[in-house]
Amino acid sequence: MHPEIKHTILIFKNLTKNLPPLTPESVRDEIKHALDHLENDSSVTDLAAEEIVIAFGKKIWAYWKAFEEMNAMYSGKLGEKFLLSKLSRTLKAKYQEFIAQGGDFTDVYSGRPALFFSDIERVELSQALVEVDNDIRNYAMQAVMSTDRNKYENLIVDFQTILEDIEKRLGTLRQIAEDEQEHPQLADEIRAQVRVFEHGLCLLAEHTRYEEVLHAEEHFAGRRYDLKRFRSRHE
Repeated sequence: MHPEIKHTILIFKNLTKNLPPLTPESVRDEIKHALDHLENDSSVTDLAAEEIVIAFGKKIWAYWKAFEEMNAMYSGKLGEKFLLSKLSRTLKAKYQEFIAQGGDFTDVYSGRPALFFSDIERVELSQALVEVDNDIRNYAMQAVMSTDRNKYENLIVDFQTILEDIEKRLGTLRQIAEDEQEHPQLADEIRAQVRVFEHGLCLLAEHTRYEEVLHAEEHFAGRRYDLKRFRSRHE
């Protein structure tokens, strides 16, 4: 198996190993079959594997985004409480000193307090944060299926609407690239950017930011204008 396909399969496994709550059973079954196909069919090409991952990334994107948003909300509300319950008495006092000096819970993830804590304290803090993340995720898994289910379901619908708009805008960009006859390099740029956006929907690249998709058409209109001006100056 080609190394590139192995890498794509690994990403697919990471994307789908802990599927968000309420992911339809039909999608879960399709993912199992797709993974089996990718791992056992030696005729699958790099591009075909990529297309499979993108397709399933889109199917679970709204659930994944909704769950991550809920998880972040619980982390903001409960993260510090969970953390303090895991720290030794000495480190808890040191942490509270850090807070008193203007730090906050989110800072401990960013590396900002690196100089404030000793090497040993940072190790304990890092281990505690891993446990906190797991505890928050477990809490979120239960909450979105019970007390906060309606909020979670509404978020899924919201993100499904966003995904539909993203798909529509990517379709427009593809058509613009197809129609671009005067500047072939611009058409290639547009197609490449569409691919980056698709990769970002399934962890093959950095997360796709909706704001970037919204402004992509305007950006490439500006690029086309610049290319036309450059050409006119040199003719």
